[in-house]
Amino acid sequence: MTTLPTNIRKAARDFLVALYKTPGQVDGQTVYPTPAQDRVFPNRSLPLEVEKLPALLVYIAKESKGDHAFNGLSYRVLDLVVEWRDLSDDALHDSLDDAAWLIERLFLLDPSLGGLVDADRSGFESVELAEAVNGEQVIGAAALHFRLEYIEPERTPVGSLDDLLRIRGSFDLPPADGNIDLETAVDFPAPEEPTP
Repeated sequence: MTTLPTNIRKAARDFLVALYKTPGQVDGQTVYPTPAQDRVFPNRSLPLEVEKLPALLVYIAKESKGDHAFNGLSYRVLDLVVEWRDLSDDALHDSLDDAAWLIERLFLLDPSLGGLVDADRSGFESVELAEAVNGEQVIGAAALHFRLEYIEPERTPVGSLDDLLRIRGSFDLPPADGNIDLETAVDFPAPEEPTP
């Protein structure tokens, strides 16, 4: 069985979802890290079954190649967004600012995300506040952008071009009995080198 490399995008989302939604115990009572409680999702949009706000969304807005490489390793840069959504009240911007402050402070508990990213090159980038009307409700949002840098080994192709130019097939001819009756292989010619 082949072990796939860690998908840093997914692992970073999963780490932060767990950070923001896993409760602790204080004096025998369950206490969540944020007022969103367990309504924390690794998506850009709220699941349809969510009927109560506030909620948190954790997603990757963008990934790009870093500006440096060393010994066959290159940096990758993620723009990870943690977005707080809540129903508006008279103090909408105060509550959004409070939520943004809390989200950032919780992120600072482990800016390496359990060793997934380079803590010295990662951190808070910006916050955007917005509000939207949904029927009669006004929903406020605070989207915090975090820059996450990690080292990605340069990818080397497994196999060779010859492997891509070979097609193999095995067939169990009718009546099907579970035995291979025919095997075939087709080798395509390699592309010609362009002449200068």
